Amino acid sequence: MKKILLLILLSVFVLSDNVTFPVSSGGNIGPSKSDTVNVKALGVENDGSIDVSAKLNTILSEHRSVYIPSGTYKAHNIIVPGDTKILTDGYSTIIDNSGATGDTNRIVELNGSNISIGKLTLIGSITTETDEQSHAIFVSSTQTDIKNIDIGGIKGKNIRGDVLYIDQSDASSNTTSNIDVGEVLGDNVLRNVVSITGGSNIHIGTIIGDRIGLNAIDIEPEHYNAVVTAVTVDYIKGRSVGIVAATPTMYIDDITLNQLDLSPDYSSDSSPSYAHYSDIGLQLRNIKTLKIGSANIRDTQSFAIKTTFSAGEMGVKNLLIDKLSISNCGQDSDKTAPNTECINLQNIGNIHIGHLSINIPSTDTNVSRVFDAVKNMTIDNIDSNIEVNAALFRNSHDVTIGSGSVKGGYMGVASTNISASNIIFDGARWAAYSSSVNATDSTITTSSYVSNAGHERNKFKNTRGLGKR
Repeated sequence: MKKILLLILLSVFVLSDNVTFPVSSGGNIGPSKSDTVNVKALGVENDGSIDVSAKLNTILSEHRSVYIPSGTYKAHNIIVPGDTKILTDGYSTIIDNSGATGDTNRIVELNGSNISIGKLTLIGSITTETDEQSHAIFVSSTQTDIKNIDIGGIKGKNIRGDVLYIDQSDASSNTTSNIDVGEVLGDNVLRNVVSITGGSNIHIGTIIGDRIGLNAIDIEPEHYNAVVTAVTVDYIKGRSVGIVAATPTMYIDDITLNQLDLSPDYSSDSSPSYAHYSDIGLQLRNIKTLKIGSANIRDTQSFAIKTTFSAGEMGVKNLLIDKLSISNCGQDSDKTAPNTECINLQNIGNIHIGHLSINIPSTDTNVSRVFDAVKNMTIDNIDSNIEVNAALFRNSHDVTIGSGSVKGGYMGVASTNISASNIIFDGARWAAYSSSVNATDSTITTSSYVSNAGHERNKFKNTRGLGKR
């Protein structure tokens, strides 16, 4: 009986009065270094009074499973080696690097594979540091492979860089892959809540940013990084998103954003502000396939969505959106030349939108066209209400609309091969300076002529209304 009791007592390791964890059996995070240890029990102060960086790094180098209880740990440049598990008390476990000076003071850096970290709060030094690379958590395979990373959640505040930076360098044969993060929350961040410049098989549950200098998420491999593939984000809330590969060689592919909610109302600028502020809701460049479940983009100062394209680049090969809602764009009236387009999707090979909702009110006279220079677009269903002098499509070609309602403005201007069926149109004019802007099984009501004189090469089948032609 005594032997049985002794075995039971040895099977658990008590970390504190309130926290008990089973002794690790190894699992899939590598060979055992030792049992779980409590850093506070090993003399690490958690009142924020003194720097404990050296103590934490020593413990992490000697133990494979570490418990960091609630409290404030004054620390920076914490190196987490491979095959390490860090247990926390959620966001009440705080690593504080406020007041740091100089540059590149990363708070936590992962240096290996098979790492598991609980939720934690990281505080940086946005006003006292000097560069933009002092990230809260830095994940890079420059020195070794980075694979099988699991992070419960990250709260980053006053970060002079990104809250989470994920990288893979083209100069190294090492890879960054299989990364799963529950949520990343940013408050007063100089650059991005999340930045990805290389890697594959990356999943992030939630990204939310307030007071962000650039984007909620920025997927931006440069020529010296690596291709970014197979990234999924469940929910994004913030001012803007950038998915912009610098070159077609270091392209972006297989990106899935399940829910996108963008508005400048959600995020003011960081303090201090970042020099490369983005006033575009969703910016795209050199992408093979981007899939979006639902996107709600409103009140953008410039474009709601814009592709960036230079000679020799791939543009975007496939853009697939289940549900897209756009309301108000080009709202920056202080600009010398106010934005006249809402959505610029030039140089996209294939565009498919399941349901499209557009609301550009009559007071928004800056916008003269909603879609500009699009081609090869299919819209299953549309609900559009646009300013009376604006065009839904301008300089656009090969567009098919399955059904819906379009109110205000023009269906097409300087466009060809736009085919709509089961449409109720009530606007200024169906088409101007266009040909083959066709309607089938539709109702068309116009306040002026259906088409410009000399530009009547538009076909109407089983279509009511029409008025002047």
